[in-house]
Amino acid sequence: MDWLLEYEQVEYQYPGAVQPALCGLSLRIPAGRRCAILGRNGCGKSTLLLHANGICRPRYGSVKWKGEPIRYERGWLNRLRQQVGLVFQDPEQQIVASTVEEDLSYGLCNAGLPEVEVRRRVLACADRFGLTDLLKRPVHQLSLGQKKWLALAGVMVMQPELLLLDEPTAGLDPYHTRLLLDELSHIQLHGTTVVMATHDLDLVYAWADWVFVLERGRLVLEGTPDAVFAHKALLEQAGLGVPLIFDVWTTLMQGSCRDQQVPPRTREQLRQKLAKIRVVSKE
Repeated sequence: MDWLLEYEQVEYQYPGAVQPALCGLSLRIPAGRRCAILGRNGCGKSTLLLHANGICRPRYGSVKWKGEPIRYERGWLNRLRQQVGLVFQDPEQQIVASTVEEDLSYGLCNAGLPEVEVRRRVLACADRFGLTDLLKRPVHQLSLGQKKWLALAGVMVMQPELLLLDEPTAGLDPYHTRLLLDELSHIQLHGTTVVMATHDLDLVYAWADWVFVLERGRLVLEGTPDAVFAHKALLEQAGLGVPLIFDVWTTLMQGSCRDQQVPPRTREQLRQKLAKIRVVSKE
């Protein structure tokens, strides 16, 4: 398996903090996957992401990008940040220009791309994310959902190899959450590895194909969603528990071997499996 990012015994403590945010953290992010970093608030998820493109620097340990340790030099970090895109939870921390068009072009101009290429990428990205009619709109007039969409578009216009998102569905209604997850799946299918930090168990179970569980700055579990959520006692001890659909299905299947190898991951899949069980039972 190819690894994009590798954390090796990383320790980090914010100035003035009593406890370290990361405590000897070691994990590897595989290329081409939909990954979720799961944990309670304060477990180190956001700090882990901030180390991915050099915003934070480990006190001890190292972070590697494609096998090469990150070098904390301006030129090296600028190149890294073109390949590793980070979307913050609060889009206000990310949007830097006065209009949508200016914000989309900001990173491209800083990267020194020709004006023609900047214009081509901005128009293509605006079309893809439904922002074409908003290009001249002042960013302060956008809704929270539109600002989140712009923040994501502003990262994807750089065509990164790795996309990192910190609590991307915070503040979104169910409809816009589904739109975002569909877009993230589309991004991953077209070659960008996607990593999402969240504490939303149901979202992780429905969307991710690889899960990391953090507790107090350490990695305590990793694997496929089914493998991770099979450790119910450990997850409850970590203050997380398991997704509702997973819990319902495993409860229903206790003492039965029916269909246990392919558990449902979404509500629709659960409805389909329950309907199939009812049909078999009637027969």
